Amino acid sequence: ATFAQADKGDNIPITISLMKLKGSDSDNYTLQQPSGLTANITAKPLIVTGAVAQDKIYDGNDLAQITGATLEGVVYPDEVMLVNQRTGRFAQKEKGKRIEVSSGMTLVGADANNYTLVQPSGLSADITPKPLTVSGAVAQDKIYDGTVIAQISGAILEGVISPDVVSLGGTGLFSQKEVGTAIRITGMTITGKDSANYVLVLPENLKANILPRTLTVSGATAQDKIYDGNNIARITGAFLTGTVNSDDVSLTGTGSFSQKQVGEHVRVTDLSMTGRDAGNYRLAQPEGLSANISAKPLTIRGTFAQNKIYDGNATAQIGGSQLEGVISTDDVSLVEQITGTFAQKDKGINIPVSILPMTITGADSENYTLLQPEGLSANIIAKQLKISVPTVINHKMYDGNTTAIITDFGVLEGVESVDVNNVSVSATANYDNANVGNNKTITVVYGLSGNAMSNYKAPVDYVMSGARISDYITLAPISAPTAGCEGYDLDLTYTVLTGSPTQYKITFDQTAISAGFQNISYRDLSSPGNTGVLSMAIPAGMPDGRYTATLQMRNELGEKSIPYSFSFTINLSSDYVIPKFDDMLICDNSSNRFRAYQWYKNGIAIDGATSQFYTDTEGLVGDYSLKVWTADGQELLTCSKTLDIPLNSKKLVSVYPNPLKQSTQNSTVEISGFSEKELQGAQMTVYDIKGIPVYATGSLTRINTLSLPHAVGFYVGRITFVGGKEHMFKILVAE
Repeated sequence: ATFAQADKGDNIPITISLMKLKGSDSDNYTLQQPSGLTANITAKPLIVTGAVAQDKIYDGNDLAQITGATLEGVVYPDEVMLVNQRTGRFAQKEKGKRIEVSSGMTLVGADANNYTLVQPSGLSADITPKPLTVSGAVAQDKIYDGTVIAQISGAILEGVISPDVVSLGGTGLFSQKEVGTAIRITGMTITGKDSANYVLVLPENLKANILPRTLTVSGATAQDKIYDGNNIARITGAFLTGTVNSDDVSLTGTGSFSQKQVGEHVRVTDLSMTGRDAGNYRLAQPEGLSANISAKPLTIRGTFAQNKIYDGNATAQIGGSQLEGVISTDDVSLVEQITGTFAQKDKGINIPVSILPMTITGADSENYTLLQPEGLSANIIAKQLKISVPTVINHKMYDGNTTAIITDFGVLEGVESVDVNNVSVSATANYDNANVGNNKTITVVYGLSGNAMSNYKAPVDYVMSGARISDYITLAPISAPTAGCEGYDLDLTYTVLTGSPTQYKITFDQTAISAGFQNISYRDLSSPGNTGVLSMAIPAGMPDGRYTATLQMRNELGEKSIPYSFSFTINLSSDYVIPKFDDMLICDNSSNRFRAYQWYKNGIAIDGATSQFYTDTEGLVGDYSLKVWTADGQELLTCSKTLDIPLNSKKLVSVYPNPLKQSTQNSTVEISGFSEKELQGAQMTVYDIKGIPVYATGSLTRINTLSLPHAVGFYVGRITFVGGKEHMFKILVAE
């Protein structure tokens, strides 16, 4: 259906489009269309959103400011807008909180008649008091009176809206009652029937001073004092006048001297006040107030007289003095006495010591007096004397006592010049015991004598070590030394029973001297022990035989032992052992002294080797010696002969003995290195020096005995073997 118009109106005709029937039986009916239809189009309500009433300062009217209003609900494209949407009305013009605000908004525009405006509801805002200022106000300084009341003049109130009735009233107030400068002043107020709509803003620069109240002092007396390094004065009897009400103010018991140094009638000023309210007052110092500052006594602490070792005079050394009582910042020092005088110069205990008065110096010394130390005393101690090293004989023969001989006491050192003729020294020396022994100690003990001896201590005992008390020398019986050989040494063993010998001498008998020995004068012993071995060289060519000699010893003091006899034997020379070829040894018996023999190899007797000749089938390698017996029954030994003659593998002919003695009947010819076949048919012929055959044989064995003439001289032997080979040998026949 369609209205005849789009704008609002009453009984507006409505046109309906053709209605139709539907359904299975609609064809059986006809539809009559309705007519004369009308209806109303009413104005559309529009609402305002976002509107806010603004607070304002009281300005004497009820106008209100509205902001943020927005129209909602306009049908597009209608032309409709709000007017007067920024203004409203407070329900009152006076100040207040949450005052209701009404709106006077309206609609305008070509289509405005089709709408109605719904005013916003619930709007409210505050009207705050208007600040009023004061100009021309001047606050007056005042003297402290215990209140905060301030006097203000020339104040004018500014900012009141006409015709409001508001006026300035009230009394000015300091922000504190205490003394101060540039103290801010408050306390002014506003009055009048409209004053509630205003607030008074006091000027920031409205300030004034509260000045101290002057107080006077009565009954004050300054007290004398001993100098203490400061100018503080003690006041008694003083009281204050002029305080306000019950303020907490009192006068202190101290003032200030006009100087800190010692003086009489020193002026006293600078009294001061204390108390919670003292800062609100100024103190008028009393006139003519004075007192005396007297010198402070100082003591000397720690002074002592030093003990000393006796030095022949009464001078005492003083030390340890320290001033006590000087104020730390003052320049005061002690001029101390470092020497004094003993009441006596001699040794003593707690001897009184006197000193000259000490003094003080320094920039502040005039403020002090000095008390002198008393009762000083000290000891004079006996002086320890020294002495140079004494000369002591530190070795003696045993005499049954401990006394040692001092040959020189030494030089006494340290005696004061005034006592040189009044002090002398003596000394004794003793071994630690009287027993025989080495490395003993001797102690030298000193003593003093003379008129001044009490002032000294004798030198410290001198102790020397390494001293000796020797016993007389005795020896154990001397055993015969092992028989020796010429060119070697005889070793004589000795044993000391008592004493400490340092040297020895050996004296040979005349036979030994004639045979070649020489006496041995005193010589140092090589060993300090109780036993030792003395070597005696056997001269070359020394005849064999038995000899005697004596051994005598002495110690370092020259004390001698008795002579001790001993005998010794010189063996036969090793020259008596003669090697022949590489397997035979012959004893030289050219003197015809020997009647029996025993051969030795490496010190062991060889079984069966008891003839003048010895053949070693292993070759002559080793030490060989021989024991022989003489016709008169002596048993003699030869010296050992060391040989290194191995068997020769060549064919050799050995002849022994060779040389032969005239008395020898037979000679032996030993053939080695030849086989039995070679010996068969061999012939041996011996010729004299003229070439005349003196012996011949055609029957040879390995060992052949032959008899030669007794004529002295050389003989030549020749062995001829089958095949023509020959071997020559020589034989000497000696006297």
